[in-house]
Amino acid sequence: MRRPAALLAVVAAAAITVVLILWSRRDGGGDEPGVPTSDDVADGNGARTAAPTAIDPRAARSDPTATGPTPRDPAVGGRDAAAGRWIVSGIVVVAGSGAPLAGARLELDAARHPETLGSTEGSGPAGLAYPNTDGTGNFRLALDAGAPTTMTIRHPDARTGVLTIDGSALDLRVALDAGQRVRGRVVSRGGKALEGATVSVGVGPEATTVEVDREGRFAVRVDGRAPGRLVVSHPTHVTRQVPLVNPSEDERTVELTPALVVWMRLRTSDRVRADRAHLWWTSAGRSGQEVLALDGPPTRPAPDDPATVGPVEVPLDAAGTAVALRLTVPGYLPWSEELAPARPDGEERVVEAILERDPQAGAVAISLEGPDGRPRAAPTDAIVAVERADGGPAPGFARSTDAAGAVVVDGLPAGAYRVRVWLADAGPADAEVEIVAGTTVGARARATDEARLRIRVTGTGGRKALVRILSAGRAAQPRIVEDPTGKARLERVAVSGVPSVVVVVGEEGVTFGGLPGGPHRVEVVSPDVAATPVELELKPGETGSAEVVGAIR
Repeated sequence: MRRPAALLAVVAAAAITVVLILWSRRDGGGDEPGVPTSDDVADGNGARTAAPTAIDPRAARSDPTATGPTPRDPAVGGRDAAAGRWIVSGIVVVAGSGAPLAGARLELDAARHPETLGSTEGSGPAGLAYPNTDGTGNFRLALDAGAPTTMTIRHPDARTGVLTIDGSALDLRVALDAGQRVRGRVVSRGGKALEGATVSVGVGPEATTVEVDREGRFAVRVDGRAPGRLVVSHPTHVTRQVPLVNPSEDERTVELTPALVVWMRLRTSDRVRADRAHLWWTSAGRSGQEVLALDGPPTRPAPDDPATVGPVEVPLDAAGTAVALRLTVPGYLPWSEELAPARPDGEERVVEAILERDPQAGAVAISLEGPDGRPRAAPTDAIVAVERADGGPAPGFARSTDAAGAVVVDGLPAGAYRVRVWLADAGPADAEVEIVAGTTVGARARATDEARLRIRVTGTGGRKALVRILSAGRAAQPRIVEDPTGKARLERVAVSGVPSVVVVVGEEGVTFGGLPGGPHRVEVVSPDVAATPVELELKPGETGSAEVVGAIR
């Protein structure tokens, strides 16, 4: 009887062991029972699914060859249905090697109220949350659910990455390109280290800016395939752009020229009515021209005076000679003044200019109509282009919107002009006017049905390029209608001296609206991309397409 009893006890013990093992496996196993790992993620309904694919923010594609650490407990993404939030987690690594990047900074839209959770740390001003990856490259944060938002990842030892969070993938593997390190030293005249200088590389959300140390030294990462250029600046020196033709680890020296940095406080006999002002400077036989915006923020904060605009950087010679200024604003008489010599090592000054109305200037108030003939109030940010009817050089002008919703173009000398007003949801409206000195004339302009244009840039190995659109030889002012990447941004800049709108476009393509019918030309204006322009005819109410084939220079 003892043998059967002993055998029964062994069988019972084995059964209990099997039950315990099965029970522990049902609870999830892993390092902490009940917590899913990156290889076995619970979705919002509690069902287990395979882990989301890794995301490379540069290519917006998975990186199946990446190696190295993976997100682990507790950095696991999911949905907090009760609170209406996305729990976003993952790891940031170096592409190729898979080495984790500790201390990578994660920048998100502050309006979505990102909240750092557990494995991250750090915060920024005005409620902006800037989580950082922990010592193993992991991060975890909560984000209000809703429309897609952008996450920008920055680290000093890698190129900046950008990806879109839309709720489809909440457990992420982000691979940043290590890029090419560029080192250097910023000095002033005579080789003196220029503490306080900054060095920037890249454009848009992928731009990186670093500040030099006390010895003037810096180190930044650039794209080895298309390194671009360094923008080196200092508060009392002339900003300099340095092309990176052959980036290397060898330390380069960048010398900045001391400058008299002028900030302008503009006052008028009535009020400042212009959008732009032109300022010429002369010093010791040298001269230059600067353009100042009168209705927007300066390129950097003014010294203790938000009412000033600028800066204007006047390079100084070693002798510190005097500087003469001449300012013109459309609709006002010119203003000029000679300034005392500045310190040879550079300084900042605020200059006040009082402008008097030009009695020879005239204006036109243009009432707008939509394509259906109904009255339209002009948006306050409507873009206006002015041409002389005789083909002569276009004058400067001021634009505003009156109480009746008409566009007022002011400061024009007497004569005949063609005025074009670009609207947000239609083709542009054109008017031919005759300006009379000292008066405001009226005109009416009807918008056309908008034409649309879809543009793709191929042949650049996946890299995007800056493009602009010309409409009948004139710079177009389009709007973005469809952008699959969600990253396209219109930027107004001067291209070959012509005010233009440029936008970054890649293989995914971007669709633009607000264009008139007629001949159009699509040009690539990126300094590092060569491409043949594409010319085509657009029809109002229809969508055309253009594929620009480019190549990295």
